[in-house]
Amino acid sequence: MYDCTIEFRSTGGTVSNLCIENHVNQLVPILLNDSSSINVLYNTIFSDGYSAYPIALTSTVNSYVYGNKVETVMGKGGAWQHPGIFLGDSHYNYVLNNDVTVEESNGIYLSSYGTKESNFNIISGNTIKSSISNPSSWSYGVQMMGNHNNATNNTVIGMFRGISSAGSYNSIVNNKIINSTGGFYQGSSGSTLAGGDYAIFGYDHTLIANNSILNARVSNAGIYAATNDWF
Repeated sequence: MYDCTIEFRSTGGTVSNLCIENHVNQLVPILLNDSSSINVLYNTIFSDGYSAYPIALTSTVNSYVYGNKVETVMGKGGAWQHPGIFLGDSHYNYVLNNDVTVEESNGIYLSSYGTKESNFNIISGNTIKSSISNPSSWSYGVQMMGNHNNATNNTVIGMFRGISSAGSYNSIVNNKIINSTGGFYQGSSGSTLAGGDYAIFGYDHTLIANNSILNARVSNAGIYAATNDWF
């Protein structure tokens, strides 16, 4: 299927085993809008249009995004306009076991820009990677801007920042962050070196536990943790 959208505005439904290629700006191949109990399963989606996220959930609850393979590249627009899986004002959803490849954007993006925060979502078992060797600061593997979300058992490869919590009471547990890189920073010798900023970033009250960080080239720290009262 080419340059098309599958949109749900309903309670209950499934979209599965589709192959979609999109080159149209702002055309979302699979869109869940004001919906609940929708299953998005085993789809393969490529998109290079800006704001044409392969899979997007807006004002959606209690839905599953499982086993999909999605890829975006910067065909048009800015880097931030090409996340792989997008959630806005969506709650109690499950984003599980997806394969997400991005060029320069967030892999799985729980955004609050132009929308309300997304809370109480489970982001687990996903593999997120950059398709380029030097991604920019727009490239986070998982970015959680809401609260009470869980990022667990994900593998993030070659992103500027691995997993980021910009909300409160989120959990980042049992993830693998590999080859964090990108951007540029000044080394101690005065030379310019490539590197990301953090492998894991936790804002206030974020639980960060049992993660593995491998071969990180970062300019700041492997883990940043702000105020915490979990214990």
